[in-house]
Amino acid sequence: MKRKKLGNLENINIAVISQNYFFNEGLINFLHLTFDCRNVIHYDSSFEYIKDESQKKFDFVFIETGSIQKFDLLALLGCDFLRGRVRIIFVGNQHFDLVNDLSDKFSLTGVLAYKDPSITYIKALKILINGEKYISDNINPISSQVPSRDNNSIIKKLTPRELEVLKLLCQGLDAESLAERLCISPRTVVRHKTNILKKTGFSSTLQLVANIVDQPNIKEKLPHPLLW
Repeated sequence: MKRKKLGNLENINIAVISQNYFFNEGLINFLHLTFDCRNVIHYDSSFEYIKDESQKKFDFVFIETGSIQKFDLLALLGCDFLRGRVRIIFVGNQHFDLVNDLSDKFSLTGVLAYKDPSITYIKALKILINGEKYISDNINPISSQVPSRDNNSIIKKLTPRELEVLKLLCQGLDAESLAERLCISPRTVVRHKTNILKKTGFSSTLQLVANIVDQPNIKEKLPHPLLW
């Protein structure tokens, strides 16, 4: 069944649920610049969103599944007041077995992958605004994603310090928090990030992290202890 069209995104309310700094900043800036969205609010968890939802009356909810636990997703999807009204858009590579099982029962309208280019997000949002559903071609809800490049070679190219930086980037830490954790300056963090991108061939930190976080064999080779 088609949903009611929302028209331009400029005046609609959007929530972003994620604990990943790079995802939050990238998506919110993208919505501002591409669709002139003014009403975008970030939440660290579904529980924070649920407490605020009755006052804000959101139209779209973006959920970054990589930093959200399954019980957190279930808490959100189980809210009766969300059914049939709020349009839920999942972004990531994790938990799509759960998403696949529940998509027909709740208000899931879109599924996007980390590695989808910005043009895919634009296409998806235009379709969603018109009341249709959108599932990315890069999403396989049952089996794991096939790596887009040889991730094992990434480990071999980086120094021990760069691997430490990469581990913390995958946890969603921003430059200031990462610098504090490693007892280095933010400028040094920026230099390490630049070197990591140059060595691995990725054009952005978001692309790099998206290619790493869903590969258990790579995470095992990063410095311990890990907080995945």
